[in-house]
Amino acid sequence: MFLLPEYREMGLGTKLAAAALKGSRSKFDVVFLEVFGKNKRARKLYEKMGFETCGRIKNYVQGLVYGSDDALLMQKQMRR
Repeated sequence: MFLLPEYREMGLGTKLAAAALKGSRSKFDVVFLEVFGKNKRARKLYEKMGFETCGRIKNYVQGLVYGSDDALLMQKQMRR
């Protein structure tokens, strides 16, 4: 998801991600996600939430809007 500049830095991404993870601690050992490699804002958000890069998907997207990009596979341990 890409937000218009006037809606950035308001914590919306953090709130959405936290809501998606709410309750996951009791249901899942590990949560995985895929993020465009070029999306530095999203990667920074996920890293701040405890996700770690664990793989790469080559040529994840190819198109006129985004160009071509790999995806990073990220994981978060929910129970330790």
